[in-house]
This record gives sequence, C-alpha cells and structure tokens, in this order.
Amino acid sequence: MGESEQFPHREWTVMNYGFLSKDTDIKKVEVTNFDHDNPAVYCIRLYAAIIDDIVLKNLDVLEVGCGRGGGCAWTASTLEPKSLLGVDYSESGIKLCQKIHSDISNLRFEHGNAEQ
Repeated sequence: MGESEQFPHREWTVMNYGFLSKDTDIKKVEVTNFDHDNPAVYCIRLYAAIIDDIVLKNLDVLEVGCGRGGGCAWTASTLEPKSLLGVDYSESGIKLCQKIHSDISNLRFEHGNAEQ
C-alpha cells in the first residue's frame, strides 16, 4: 500500500516541502480559496510566489510532479487557466488526485514518467 492509500485526506494535498512565510511580500497573487489555519498554506504561498508575475488565465498549464494535487487544485481554482494537467509518476497518487479534486472542471491528472 502506497502513501496515497494510507493517507487519503483532502486536507493533506500539498507536498512541496518548502514554504513561504506570511511575512514574504507577494506582489500580485493573493492566497485565496485556502484555509489559512491549515499549515499547508505556507506551501500554497510558495506556489503564489513562483506564479506571481505570470498570468495563467485562459492558458493550458502543465505541472510535472504534481504529488497529491493540492498545488494544481489551488492554481486551477484561483488563477483560472483554461486547463491544468498534473502529471506524476505515482499511479496511486494520481488516482487519489482524480478522486479528491474531481470537482474542479479545468483540472485533470494523468500518470506519467517525465523522463520518457
């Protein structure tokens, strides 16, 4: 059994192992659509900082190594890309993503190997 099956929680969907503190200035992107009491908000702020100067609205976006899909879900819901495809090597992780983020119409997940 993989980690995805052991911890199939929607609350634990961001795994970037980094964070951006609340004191860091982000110019344009506000962290919305996310519970600020959730410790993962710092990981989502990292997404916001990386995307800060990029307009994704109406674009097709790809995230390679999407993990449990939380960053993709936040990006697709908040920044309104035309579509967002999350790809990951973990089949069980992709199945989890498809299950817990199925309510986001412009978001889909596929199993894949970025090295092939």
